[in-house]
Amino acid sequence: MLKVLKGFEVDFLRKNEASALIQTTVEEKIDIKEVSEIAQKIIQEFTKNYLLLKEEDKWITYEEFSTCYETLFLLLNTFQVKVEIIENNKYYNIYPLEIYDSKTMEELLQEENEEENKETNKEHSIYSYVYKIKNQYFVQYHNYEYDYKDKLEVKQRYEIEKKDLRKSANVEYIFEISEDLTSYVENILECENYSKIGISVDIETEITKEMKQGLIAYLTSIGKEVYEYLNQIEYQKRSREYKRIAIEEIGIPNFQNFKKIKIYKNPSEGNELEEISQEEIINEIVTQIDLCKNEERKTSYRDIFVTAPTGAGKSVMFQIPAVYAANKYHSISIVISPLVELMNDQVENLEKRGYHKSARINSDINASEKEEILRKIEEGSIDILYLSPEALLSYSIESIIGTRDISTIIVDEAHIVTTWGQGFRPDYWYLGSYIERLRRARYNGGKLDENSRKYDFPICTFTATSVFGGKDDGVMEIAKSLYLKDPIRYIGEVKRKDIQFDIHVNEEKLNQTETKIKKAENLKERIQTWVNADEKSLVYFPYNSTAIEAYENRNEFEMLKDVSKEIGIYTGQVRKCIKKESAEKYKKGDLKVMFATKAFGMGIDIKDIKHVYHYAISGNLNDYMQEIGRAARSKDLTGIAHLDYYDLDMNYSNSLFGMSAIKQYHITAMIRILDHIYQKSKRRSNLVTPQAFESVFPKSTDLETSVKTALLNIEKDMMAKYKIPVIITRPRSMFTSTYAVVDKEIEDEFLNGKYGKYFKKIKEGRKDEIEIDRKDQITINSDTGDIYVVDLKRIWEENFSRISFPNFKYYYYENREKIFEKYANNIHPRNKIKIEMVKENETFKGIKQKLLDEIDKVSGVLAKLQSKQGEFTLQQFEKELVEIYKDNITARNIANGYFTCIEDRGNSFQNKEFYVKKTVGEVTKYRITNSTYRSVAESLVYKNTFIKELDRIDSNKTEKYKTSGDAKIKPIIKILNLLSLFNLVQYDMYGGENPEIFIRINDPSRIEAIAKEKIRYENKIVKKATEKHKRDRAIIEKFIKELKTDEERWDYIERYFLGDDVLKEEENEEA
Repeated sequence: MLKVLKGFEVDFLRKNEASALIQTTVEEKIDIKEVSEIAQKIIQEFTKNYLLLKEEDKWITYEEFSTCYETLFLLLNTFQVKVEIIENNKYYNIYPLEIYDSKTMEELLQEENEEENKETNKEHSIYSYVYKIKNQYFVQYHNYEYDYKDKLEVKQRYEIEKKDLRKSANVEYIFEISEDLTSYVENILECENYSKIGISVDIETEITKEMKQGLIAYLTSIGKEVYEYLNQIEYQKRSREYKRIAIEEIGIPNFQNFKKIKIYKNPSEGNELEEISQEEIINEIVTQIDLCKNEERKTSYRDIFVTAPTGAGKSVMFQIPAVYAANKYHSISIVISPLVELMNDQVENLEKRGYHKSARINSDINASEKEEILRKIEEGSIDILYLSPEALLSYSIESIIGTRDISTIIVDEAHIVTTWGQGFRPDYWYLGSYIERLRRARYNGGKLDENSRKYDFPICTFTATSVFGGKDDGVMEIAKSLYLKDPIRYIGEVKRKDIQFDIHVNEEKLNQTETKIKKAENLKERIQTWVNADEKSLVYFPYNSTAIEAYENRNEFEMLKDVSKEIGIYTGQVRKCIKKESAEKYKKGDLKVMFATKAFGMGIDIKDIKHVYHYAISGNLNDYMQEIGRAARSKDLTGIAHLDYYDLDMNYSNSLFGMSAIKQYHITAMIRILDHIYQKSKRRSNLVTPQAFESVFPKSTDLETSVKTALLNIEKDMMAKYKIPVIITRPRSMFTSTYAVVDKEIEDEFLNGKYGKYFKKIKEGRKDEIEIDRKDQITINSDTGDIYVVDLKRIWEENFSRISFPNFKYYYYENREKIFEKYANNIHPRNKIKIEMVKENETFKGIKQKLLDEIDKVSGVLAKLQSKQGEFTLQQFEKELVEIYKDNITARNIANGYFTCIEDRGNSFQNKEFYVKKTVGEVTKYRITNSTYRSVAESLVYKNTFIKELDRIDSNKTEKYKTSGDAKIKPIIKILNLLSLFNLVQYDMYGGENPEIFIRINDPSRIEAIAKEKIRYENKIVKKATEKHKRDRAIIEKFIKELKTDEERWDYIERYFLGDDVLKEEENEEA
């Protein structure tokens, strides 16, 4: 037999040199200089001694095997010789390298932190990835054997015995196993110094199971005592402080004690329930935060996974620990939330209840408000921050929280991590790897990167529904995706006794047109009934377009005109102002019916919804439960889930899946393009526009999302299959072209030099442009040269590819001499600002006076409020503004944003603050203290040179190229925010053009082999998604068609969420 020794130590190989297949030194067997020469020797020895190999065992190193594996496999069938790969399972897919050429290793060394990858144009035929850990080299091989599993056996060096370990908390070293290979190696190197070792698994996956088995086998073989680490923590009762926070800080109305919630005692074994208090979960989160902040802790902290039904008070369960930790550690909690409306609702509710230390960063806030929020975070006056995953991934964590520490990261509505992440929100799929990087130290060339920071915090996930166990295990999927550390799970009861079902299955055989008319008639009849009964209802539509048609009474929905005044709408394609107004009127009860798609209502506290109606089912049973859970949030209300089902209804679900699903042919085409990109560039790291893949998704309405989702499918599936990162993609696209002024004095010389080919002139610079300063003094300004588009991508690829692109961009903006050398001070980066008048028939001429007129109107309202010599709320301010503007939305925007917009820390009037603000209980009130409100606002306009520049433009749109940097751009953004507040202009600012996606191809030979069909490749994630859709459809169809009573339906739902295979025929009790 021929044995291939993979990752074995040099000492072992030297002791067994006599049985090597070819007689070369151990050094030559590992540090292979001439690949073809070694390959020839191995093949010659193999063919010469094949009869001997049937009787005796000979070995080669994996390095030797890598030189000739294809030829070797061709010979196996001919000579009938067995081959075994023996893996050194002391390690897991990463092995020590004790003999090497230092120069080659340094070239191949790749920073574990992908933001700092060092680039090499050399593809190594043996090593896929090189690490330097504690000043030792470790490598990952290409794992060629995974493509030839039918021709060989893979065995482990240390024999694995399946046995249960004894549990103990009395250990000398705690070995935490996660899928982080670097951490695993560091633990291996450290734990050998101890006798009693406790093993703790972050989360049990196929990979961590294999790691654990190999580790136990190795440690046992060298005489170590190995235990399952038992985490025994004495929970301290902090009940008094939690209650104080509930009453005095976050102001829970009528609070007396924490709610009781029902959870499954042991969901793995059955549906037995136990009752616990919210306080228990609150205390568990606080305990894990405390463990994270204890520098001398000997026990590992754990993450928290909570499913709890709607109305269980999930927000309270994470808000109290967030406040507690902020008070104790001055740290900040980050809440990842999927929807703008959900973030706004939670922050506004906290504000109303008197808690003013929460904020959100989303598309509803302008640049000025964001800047103010970031300032407050840094100074410590914001302790709970709500973010979308896209916002979190778009910035470094330090740029958001500054020097603050993280208390916890809360992932709200956590079911979205896997359901939306693999569909139309790929950034949810990236979320886990981003958070995981925050929680581990980052290394640079084997040394701890002193400029990076490791944060210790627990992740807390909350959702109303997630399947526990079985074929549809959502809890495991979420835990894997978020890299949760051995999560403490609280699985809440799914049955809702306060929700009844009203499901009618129509047996008529109707065509599509007939079905649509019937469904519209059903909808009208139901709405009329609910409106007459003065009962609030929520209607879910599968498509945006169908909801809008119904709202606008078009086509078959014309019959809804009689009840249209009672209906609001909330979908992704509806204008923001209409959505906002609909949501507010619906909450207040001014509208009785809301037309929506699935996202509406998620986490939002609307207590009086009685009826939830599905125009058609668009998702699976999990989605359906989330949606009907919006009903009956008030204790004294019984909700009803309605459905009029027709044969063609499932077409909606199939169509939605078809529109978003990635198919195998997409994956095949993507891989061919990836191979083409590599063959053309011969570079592993590439920046690629989404348009490069347009032929794969010709009908996509969001090409970038489709491309990123497909790339993630490939990345994750290949990692699972080959256990190495074959490709790596980054979550956010980057501008690869930017703008700059090139000084005239060096223009010709520079453009004819090394970098000239990367600059393209797009616009002449300003020449003799009149500028009026704050004292109305006229100055003549000119740019020092013309405006150019700079192709940063090509400069990087052709000159600086050995550093990462983010680092290169940093040099471009902050340290240009590293790029342009003597020309560094002659290249001036610019931002492009596009500005348009809201009213197309108006030009910018006179805009300064228009803004002053608006300030005059608001000042008149403030004067009126001042004359009353009393306090007022923002709602009262808004009411006064409505009388002036005759428009609720405009009045509300001004009331909520005016004070923030005119505040200016550099303003000489700042010491004459014209108002004071105070909060008592749930109400925040303002009082005007002096009459400087007009002067403060007008001074902003009079001293701003940019509005004077706009005031001279005789058109309704313009583009300006302004100097990058806060000091220069800040007053421009401030005046644009004020103009935008009064709906005079709308603007966008661009740092560059051509957003591109970073793709690193770590194993080009495998990508090429798959692209050229030398290796058969099927993406299991895509296959699983297709199978899951078919299964989801069967499960929901059985729920609709076969079950009759509420009891049957709730039992079915409970079985499904506890992991039972509800499609399996019920077994005969006697059997």
